[in-house]
Order: sequence, then C-alpha cells, then structure tokens
Amino acid sequence: QRHGIELAGTTVHVVKEMIADPRRRVGTLRTTITFPPGLAASAADRSLLEATALPCPVTQSLGPLVEVPMEFHWPG
Repeated sequence: QRHGIELAGTTVHVVKEMIADPRRRVGTLRTTITFPPGLAASAADRSLLEATALPCPVTQSLGPLVEVPMEFHWPG
C-alpha cells in the first residue's frame, strides 16, 4: 500500500519438507509467490517486493535451521 502497488490476486504457496537429522523437524519451507496477470510492476517495484519478502518476520522467527527458499513468479 505504501508504494501504491496493487497486490490483489497475489498467491503464496508453501511446501513443508521434514527432515530427521538428528530428530524429526521442519527442514525447509519452499515458498512460491505468484503475482497476478496484469500486474504493472516495474523492475524497481519487483526488486522492492522481493527485498521485502525475503526478510519477512516469519522467516526471521524460524531460526537458522529452517531453510526458506523463495521463488517469485511474475506475469508476462
């Protein structure tokens, strides 16, 4: 909202991957963020959105043992 970028229709899909080393726990949360068709985002807007998503509070709360790779799907 702060930057005037309309994100309605954006979806986030997370896949949890468990590991058993040394005990069973979440090892990876693979995250895919898909932006809607018709989103008019400049290269600067895209960089801003990606830079905002990567250090999100949830990611920072998980600790260093949980990997959170993020993939961004842009229209076009």
